[in-house]
Amino acid sequence: MRQGARRDALLDDADTLLDEVGLDGLTIAALAERSRVSRQLVYQHFPTVSELVSAMTIRRFEQLRAIFDQARTDGSPQEAARAQLRLVLTLEPGQRQFIREIFSPRARSEVSQSVAAIGRERLIDRWVGAVNPENRSDPVVRSRMWAVFHSLWGIWDMLDAKEIDEVQAWAIVESFLKFPES
Repeated sequence: MRQGARRDALLDDADTLLDEVGLDGLTIAALAERSRVSRQLVYQHFPTVSELVSAMTIRRFEQLRAIFDQARTDGSPQEAARAQLRLVLTLEPGQRQFIREIFSPRARSEVSQSVAAIGRERLIDRWVGAVNPENRSDPVVRSRMWAVFHSLWGIWDMLDAKEIDEVQAWAIVESFLKFPES
């Protein structure tokens, strides 16, 4: 198997493993076992778990970015953000689980805390910049956007349980996006 294909196969297996054991259960040894390769081979591609998680995150975010790019509109930044949030509501379960795992507030390893902190700042910057750019550095606005993002967990759960439909889910998200006048 060529190097790029082997790396992709390891990342595929790491994604599956992540879904099964979570971020803190993702180890080089566990990945080697799942992939039926030596630890040495995994280390050739990913010298540390941090680099493995980073590669997984980059790949998943590239996949998500491609999805979000499809939702771009010629309208205002707010319209684009709303279109992208609509897409977030309809992500596949594996994509949802990845986002939950990366941004989960529960206790975790130093590596996953670092990944989450960087991701959180980038995510908040992106969404606040789109929805409320004049208040990009306001901690209240930033906290509100983070709360909107975390509300998606509950909305996804309710959608999956068929307790609400996508129209109701969107109405809930829209209610969170209304910022009071300054």
